Amino acid sequence: MSRWWTASWWIVAVGCDGGTTTPTIGGCETGAAPTLEIGIGLEGYEPLGEMGHFPLIHGPQGGFHLEIGLRATHLDASDLALGHMVGTIDGTVYADSEPWIDFRCQNASDAQEAYGMLLIYDSTPDFLDGKTTEVSVDVTDIAGNTVSATRTFVIEDTL
Repeated sequence: MSRWWTASWWIVAVGCDGGTTTPTIGGCETGAAPTLEIGIGLEGYEPLGEMGHFPLIHGPQGGFHLEIGLRATHLDASDLALGHMVGTIDGTVYADSEPWIDFRCQNASDAQEAYGMLLIYDSTPDFLDGKTTEVSVDVTDIAGNTVSATRTFVIEDTL
């Protein structure tokens, strides 16, 4: 096999640029240090300001939860990511969940978003309403990259 053929094949195999680009998943850049933000996740990701009021959802099976939304950057979202979400009030854990997370690339912002993850609190609306909760989330993508975020919210029972 000639050197020309071998060199041509190599250029095609690495994307025609000598392998200098950062890989992307669905348009979102991967490879850099990942980031993670926690927000509301009712119908999409919605950011909240510090100490924002987070609506308490009354679930159809009698439970009470927050619908978490996440915005990430630089994760390998080619498959589901594993999440771990914890909700504490005054240092006591009231919610603990390990969802599989399906991040979707938002090409306009080059961020990956996921929403609709339920963080179910083991308590009643009377107790939860007006309480300050700290929500911590760890996400591990398919490549083994882990990123964490923690936010503080005030739970608001809108019923």
